[in-house]
Amino acid sequence: MSCGKPLLATKSGGPEDIITDQKIGILVSKDDVIALAEGMSEIVEKLPTYDPEGIRNCCIERYSEDSIAKSLAKMYLQAVEIHRK
Repeated sequence: MSCGKPLLATKSGGPEDIITDQKIGILVSKDDVIALAEGMSEIVEKLPTYDPEGIRNCCIERYSEDSIAKSLAKMYLQAVEIHRK
């Protein structure tokens, strides 16, 4: 994503939280080789329609050092509030 390339992943308990939009990439069924091959073909076919800058910006918004730090700080503040109650 940081290079602006679309993703292809299987629905295996993690990628579903990353590929939340078809603008980012394609999710296919786990343990389905045919679906994976079809997904690869689809990515190649649609490659000109993907927005590399949009994919990269999505990555930065979600996973940059600043974004992760803000998210962790928010969780810590929520944990402190819960503890105070």
